[in-house]
Amino acid sequence: MKYCILFIFCSISIQAQTYEGTIGNYQIFLELDIDHNEDEATAFYFYKSHLKNIPLEGSFNNNELLLFEKFSDIKKEKELFTLSVNKDIVTGTWTNNGHTLQVDLHKTTKKLDTYKLMNLHYVRDSITTYDTKELVWFTEKHSKKILFRLGNGFTKSEREFINPKLDTIHTSYAMIGLDCSWADINIEIELISNQYLSFSEYSSIYCGGAHPNYNTTGYNFDYKNKRQLDRITDIYPNVDHFQELKRKYKNDTDLDSECDYFTDREAYWKYYSWVLTKNGITITPSYPHAMTPCEMGFLLPYNKLLETNVSYKSNVKLQTDDISFYKNNDSYFIKDIDINNDTILDKIVSSKPYQGDKLLLFINDNNTYRLGLKTSNFSEDGGNQITDIKKDKKGFVIITSFLDRGFLQSHHYVSLIDNKWMLTHTIYKTQSSNKEDAFIYVCNVKQNIDLSAPELINALKDIPDEVKRETVCVKEKI
Repeated sequence: MKYCILFIFCSISIQAQTYEGTIGNYQIFLELDIDHNEDEATAFYFYKSHLKNIPLEGSFNNNELLLFEKFSDIKKEKELFTLSVNKDIVTGTWTNNGHTLQVDLHKTTKKLDTYKLMNLHYVRDSITTYDTKELVWFTEKHSKKILFRLGNGFTKSEREFINPKLDTIHTSYAMIGLDCSWADINIEIELISNQYLSFSEYSSIYCGGAHPNYNTTGYNFDYKNKRQLDRITDIYPNVDHFQELKRKYKNDTDLDSECDYFTDREAYWKYYSWVLTKNGITITPSYPHAMTPCEMGFLLPYNKLLETNVSYKSNVKLQTDDISFYKNNDSYFIKDIDINNDTILDKIVSSKPYQGDKLLLFINDNNTYRLGLKTSNFSEDGGNQITDIKKDKKGFVIITSFLDRGFLQSHHYVSLIDNKWMLTHTIYKTQSSNKEDAFIYVCNVKQNIDLSAPELINALKDIPDEVKRETVCVKEKI
């Protein structure tokens, strides 16, 4: 919607004449559109130091031009221009709040949009963190419009894919904010996962005409596969979202009956806004301007999407059960280790640090890798992260560390026992203090946990508390 607003605004202005010059010592641009049939004039001007349009209206008669602030009254003398037009030169006075200054303008062929674009300035504002992923917020200096960019926690290739797209979106916000009478644009982060970034844009914009325009827009990015998602079918190709929502909500008595949410599919659901969230996809139908209050989001849970999209579900399972899915995948690393002691190298796949907690064991069966187990690599949100996996004489060791500060390592020992991969024990290592006489506590904790257990992390025995370490742990010099 907002792009149409901008297009209409520019199409009207294209017939206008542009002037450059000064009000007193202040440099400005003024764009003027004269209706010679009605002796009426509309215009806007902006200071080169601020870029924000100030809309004007007035009259033109016998080369005399009278302009004042739009929707004001000439008697109030707000932004009052009293000008004479002599070929390519415009001169006169400007009065506002009792102050009067000389105006000197001349025609120019400069493009005002180009000038504004060249002078936009983005100032770093703040950082918000979602688990380990940072969003860095910027404010455009002149329009005061805000948007984020990807920061730490995202890979370089992910930032290089999405940040230019965010630059474009932010530029459109800034230009609308500078060109229109008002533009309230609010951003809400809906989802940041190891693959997807989604956010909603709620806008109220007035650029002229009878009414403001209200709009909800969803932005969805699959940054692992380097694509911006347009339709829900980009990731759920067989889902009919209207029918699924109708089945879920048609008997909801709290819905406004006048909105006819599920009786006219073509009118309201052909065009829609959607965003990925933690619990599912929120879908907002599109209504004519007079019915904008009917626009609201309807949640379609992920389990329902997968149930009704069998081919997609099967395809995902096929991909994630195949070793080739993880090769050259920036989110995972692969170790060649003999995990079942048959002297043949198998493959262990793990999520990288801050990319999740997946661990998959692939057994080498005549050079074909068969998935043996999906489990956890013991990475924790806000805690230890996977750092390495090494061969052990009885199986392998998963090593995690607290990467943000201090020293805390966990060495989880895994062995194949009675055809089950068992976490036999964990050796925890932590520094006693930051003093000169500090040492390392080494704590061997028996686990005896099946790695296929659904509550694996909850069953994991942690490092002994500080009081018990003195008696159950060994001390090593630093």
